[in-house]
Amino acid sequence: MAVRIVTDGAADIPAEWYTEYDIQRIPINVHFGEEKTFIQDVELDQNGFYDLVNGKTLPHPKTSQPSPHQFVEFYKKIAQPGDTILSIHITSKLSGTYASSVSAAEELKEIYNVVPVDTLCGTMGTDFI
Repeated sequence: MAVRIVTDGAADIPAEWYTEYDIQRIPINVHFGEEKTFIQDVELDQNGFYDLVNGKTLPHPKTSQPSPHQFVEFYKKIAQPGDTILSIHITSKLSGTYASSVSAAEELKEIYNVVPVDTLCGTMGTDFI
């Protein structure tokens, strides 16, 4: 049994920490109006994001939290049955990400020990947790 550390795409963690500390990041959803929706770092990398923003042909981007289903699938991908998943997220006062994590944890409680953490912090504050 292993401990897996998960955070979300809103965390401003230095890139090298993901490798150094084996941190997994569940991506957020990026919406450009009704026309286009992308999954961060899966369908749209940082350069692609800025290309779309600078192109000014699409509406101003907005983000949304991963759904509980996205969390379930993500946890299944990164962990083995019996693992503990420490899932650390941006404050629930700014995002529904923590709530989605809690829902997924409840659904998977017979398989994994998922421990959702509401950092009560914004993006940079997640680093310090």
